[in-house]
Amino acid sequence: MANLVARRNRAGEVSSYQVRWREGGVRTGEQEAERFDDEDSAKVFKDAVDEAGQHWPPGWVKGKGYIDPTAADELRFRFDRWAVESVENRTASKRYKQQRIRALEMYMFPTFGNCDIRSAEHFSKATIGAWVNKMLKTKVKRGSKIKDMSPETLRGLHGLLSSVLKEAVVAEPPLRDRNPCDLTRFPSNDDWGISDDESSDDMEFMTPEEAAGLVECFPRPSDRMLVRTAYGSGLRWGEISALAARHARNPRPGEYELRVTRAWKRVPGEECTWDRRSRRRGGGRSSSRPGCGKSSSTTASPRWGRTTCSSMTAVAAGSRTRRSTTGGWRGLLRPRSGG
Repeated sequence: MANLVARRNRAGEVSSYQVRWREGGVRTGEQEAERFDDEDSAKVFKDAVDEAGQHWPPGWVKGKGYIDPTAADELRFRFDRWAVESVENRTASKRYKQQRIRALEMYMFPTFGNCDIRSAEHFSKATIGAWVNKMLKTKVKRGSKIKDMSPETLRGLHGLLSSVLKEAVVAEPPLRDRNPCDLTRFPSNDDWGISDDESSDDMEFMTPEEAAGLVECFPRPSDRMLVRTAYGSGLRWGEISALAARHARNPRPGEYELRVTRAWKRVPGEECTWDRRSRRRGGGRSSSRPGCGKSSSTTASPRWGRTTCSSMTAVAAGSRTRRSTTGGWRGLLRPRSGG
């Protein structure tokens, strides 16, 4: 970043302000500087140098300023500035914006940061394809291992890039004729991030018997109930940890109803807050709660998720049991007589 330095005369009074930086932001870059009589002008110029990537701002002549008054406006069409503004203006959570800007800074700005959003040469099928191939060779950390970026992750990054370029297409007046990301074709050999030395099967889901064995590992009844509820309902951790007594009721013997109306919302650097689940009046998300300490079925109503007190078993022996985050078991479990 450029530095703003107050210059003092022999009397110790501030006589001018100087903006200093290394060309290109590297240690070996040439030392550059510009002097101003007032601090406000110096701050504006410092920001312009930072936005230009530690270069002289476009259209600026040393000692004279902007020769072309419209040259400064050209910066807003540079990809890094356009992309950040695009994300900041979206109607989304603060955490969403922080994650998307971080992805831009890590994976897109090194390639497209100084490109013109309007240029068909900077953003074309060829340049997007070259960036995709570069990302496929990029190493990312997964847990304790360093692996190649998975096609699934790349699709998410490509979607973010496409959304930024799309805003240039639909701008008034349009800044581009079309979105080059629409021409991208991804490799068909998507291994979903699974390497050759790992299992190539789809995601595995615990059977009721396996869940019962896990429950027995917890000595406290409250912990066992938490495991059963998480397994039987498919609630996310932010939702299940936000449940209160008023969110559950027992209308009839052997039947329990559970309603999800809130969840914990985490914002980096801030305390956790409640995130209301309701999207309309009387809304909220329905789910289930185990009855009588056993796995249970779900029949979701618009307002409450209902569960009966009967033990469950898989439809077919050895089949996988998929759980849903919105509707419980989706009919994949049936009551087992007795118990």
